Amino acid sequence: MDNKSPPEYMKGNLFMFAFRMVIFFLIGHSASALAQSSYPVIDREVQQARDQERHLILNTELLAEHQELAKARDALAANPTKELQAKAHRHGENIKALQRELRGIGSAQASPSAPLRVVATARRPPEPPPARSATALATYWNPYNRAAETWPPTDSSTTLRREAP
Repeated sequence: MDNKSPPEYMKGNLFMFAFRMVIFFLIGHSASALAQSSYPVIDREVQQARDQERHLILNTELLAEHQELAKARDALAANPTKELQAKAHRHGENIKALQRELRGIGSAQASPSAPLRVVATARRPPEPPPARSATALATYWNPYNRAAETWPPTDSSTTLRREAP
């Protein structure tokens, strides 16, 4: 056996391995070509025009929200109700959101202008429950707030009866 060819049982495995590698390469190559050809590329001028239009729209919405907030505050001063308070608060929150959007235009990533402030409160761990004695009765679910029953029952209707022989 001078010929160093692989045994018969390995020939099928080598063929399957080579076949899988070719398929893997073809799938990967076609997927990358597909992804590159279908990805939209936008000119810088077109994107800047879109950003300017977005900026104009957001500024218009911001002006409208400021006017609505002024109206809501005037109405709230004349007649303070929960609904008017909620309306004024909603307009204030909309103004904050629009200002955040406006700060984010022009940058690839909207980063806050001020550092993020996190408020955390320290709390003590809860006290462990007091140790129960071995003779204490276990608590049970009592939806009707009935008095705890004693054992053995003293009521004749619930006492254990022995069947007559």
